[in-house]
Amino acid sequence: MGGIIVLVLVLWLLIQTPYVQNRLVDYATKTISKNLNIPISIGSVNFSLFNKFAINDVLVRDRSKDTILHARHIRLNISDWFFLKKDIAISYAGLEDVYINTYRKDSTWNYQFILDALSSGEPSNPKSTDLKMNITALELKKIRYKVKDAWRGEDQDLNIAAVSLSADLIDLKQKKIKLNKLAIYQPSFGLHQYTGRRPKSMIPKTQKRISGTLYWNPGQWQISANLISLQSGNFKSDLETNRKAYDYFDGAHMHFSAINAGIKNLRLNNDSLFGELSLNTKERSGFEVKSLQANVKMDPTTMAFTNLSIETPYSKIGNAFSMGYEYFTDDMADFVNKVRMEGNITNSSVNLKDIAFFAPSLKDENISLGLNGKVKGFVSDLVAKEMRIEYGNLTALSGELHIEGLPEVETTSYRLTNATAISAAKDLYTLLPSLKKSMGIDLAPMGAISFKGDVMARGDNMDIKGLLNTALGSVSTNTNLKQIGSNAFNFSSNGTINGLEAGKLLTINQLGNVAGKYSVSGTAQSGINFNVKLSNLAFNSYNYTDISARGSYLNDILETALDIEDKNLIAALSVQINLAEKMPRTIVDAQIHLSDLKALNLTSMPLTFSGKTQMDLTGNNPDNINGIAHFTDLSVFR
Repeated sequence: MGGIIVLVLVLWLLIQTPYVQNRLVDYATKTISKNLNIPISIGSVNFSLFNKFAINDVLVRDRSKDTILHARHIRLNISDWFFLKKDIAISYAGLEDVYINTYRKDSTWNYQFILDALSSGEPSNPKSTDLKMNITALELKKIRYKVKDAWRGEDQDLNIAAVSLSADLIDLKQKKIKLNKLAIYQPSFGLHQYTGRRPKSMIPKTQKRISGTLYWNPGQWQISANLISLQSGNFKSDLETNRKAYDYFDGAHMHFSAINAGIKNLRLNNDSLFGELSLNTKERSGFEVKSLQANVKMDPTTMAFTNLSIETPYSKIGNAFSMGYEYFTDDMADFVNKVRMEGNITNSSVNLKDIAFFAPSLKDENISLGLNGKVKGFVSDLVAKEMRIEYGNLTALSGELHIEGLPEVETTSYRLTNATAISAAKDLYTLLPSLKKSMGIDLAPMGAISFKGDVMARGDNMDIKGLLNTALGSVSTNTNLKQIGSNAFNFSSNGTINGLEAGKLLTINQLGNVAGKYSVSGTAQSGINFNVKLSNLAFNSYNYTDISARGSYLNDILETALDIEDKNLIAALSVQINLAEKMPRTIVDAQIHLSDLKALNLTSMPLTFSGKTQMDLTGNNPDNINGIAHFTDLSVFR
C-alpha cells in the first residue's frame, strides 16, 4: 500500500512540472491530429492537476494551412477534483489575443472537415457529464472573428478589445443562463454584402415567416442578464453598389460610430428579447442620437420601442416606435422600401436640420416643428393619422397625411386630407422667406388664417382645395401653387369670395367688402391676373352689385376692365390705379349709360349723367381728390 501511495505522489509531482505537462499535451495534440486529421498545435501549457489550466498558442489550421483558430492565451479554473465529480463547474475563463477565421469560396466552409471528423463516431458514454459554469470572472481581450462568404456574397468582421462577464448560472444541460454583468469594450462589427459566386438557381428562396415557429431560440433557452453594457462601439454595413455612398444617410452604406449602450433586465423568452435600453451614437451622415431611452422588444421580424425618448442636437421624439421586417439583414439594406415603421408620436419636436440628413434638400432650413400623431408604413410610403404639426406661436396643421416617394424630395407627393390649418403672415414669411416678394402683396392684414380642406403637394408644387378664413373674410378656394419659394413662383386659383375686405389686403383705402366668384393667376414677373364676377363690391362707402371685372395687378398698378349693372351705375369702365405714388392716381375711361353720383358718394349734390368720360384723378377720398375729367355725349341732370 505504501508503495502505491509513493507512486501516486511521484506521478502528481511529475505532472506539476512544465516539461511533463508539455510532453503530455504534445502527445495528446499529435494523437488528435492523427486520428481526426485535424492540424492542431499548442505552444505550451501550465496546469494544476485538480483545478487550473493555462494553455498558450493554440493553433488550428484548415486543409489549405490557413488559420482557423489562434488563441494566444487560454485560462480556465474548474472544480477541484473535477475528474471525480459528475458535475463540472467553470468558475473563471480567460481568452486573450484570439483570431477566428472562416471562409468559403463554394458551398463548403474551411472548417467543414473538423465537423465531419467530430461527427464520425458515437460517444463512448451515452450519459453525458453536466457542465455548469459559475463564472465569477470572464475576461476576453483582443478578439477577432472574421467570416468571408464569397459563395453567398457576405463578409463579416467582428473585433472586440475586451469583454468582462460575471454570471450567476450557466447550465448547458438545462439550457439556463443567468448573467449578472456583461461589459463589452470597443466592439466593431462590419458587414459587406456583394454579388456572390453562388448561382441564382442555388440561392434558397426567402421563406415567409411562419407564425409560432421559433427562429432565434428553437432550443427554448432561458437567458437573462441584469446589465449588459457596450462602450465605444462601431457598426458598419455596406451593400455593393455602382456608386459612391451618399453624403446624407444612405441605407446601403451605414456607419454608426461612438456607440455607447446599456441594456438592463435583459431576458429571452422563446424568440423574443426584452430589455431596458439606453444608447447614444453618431452616423456617418452626421445624424446624431444624443440619447435614446426605451423599453425594447425584439424578435425575428420586429424591433419595438415603448416609453421611448430620443434626443438629437435639434429634436426630441417620443413615445413609441417599431420597425417590422421579414429578414433583418436583407431588409435593412433597402430600409426605405422594406422596413415597416409604426409610431405613436406625442409631445415631440422635430427640426428640419435632422430631416435633412435623410432629405438633403432641407439642409439649409432651421425650422422646428411640434409633432403629434400616429405613423405607419415605409419611408417610401408613409401614412400619418391623428397628426398635428405645430410651428412658432401661431401655426398648426392637423389631418391625415400620406407621404409617397421619399427620400427623393423633388418627386415626393404629400396628400393631406381632412386638413385643418391655422397660421399668420409672420410664421409664413419665416417658413418661406421669399413668399412676400413673390406674391407682391402683404398677408399681414389677414390676421389669423385658418383653412379646412385637402392639400396635395409634390416637390415645390401644391394644390389646395377648401375653405380659407381670415380676419378680412373667407374664401372657398381651389388653388394651385407652383415652384414655391423660387423666382419662378406662379399660382392660379378659383372659388367663391364670401365677404373679403379686399382694400385692406391690397392697401386701397376706397375699396371695401367684396363678394362673388373669382379666378386669379399670377407670377412674380407678370403680377396678378384676375377675372371676377362680383355680387357685391364696396367702394368709397357704396355697395356696388352685379360687377364683372378682369384685369391685372403688377408693380403697385391695378388695371381692370369692369362691366357694371348696378341700380345706380350701368357702365363699362377701363380703370388704372397707380399705388406706387404718395397719393393714388386713378385713370378712368368709361362709357356710362346711367349714373347717380350722389348715391355713389362721388358728389355731395344730386347729380346724374350718362355719356363718355376720361378721368385722371389723384387722391384717396372725396375730400382730397384732384384732377381732370373730360366728358362727351354727356347728359347731366340735377
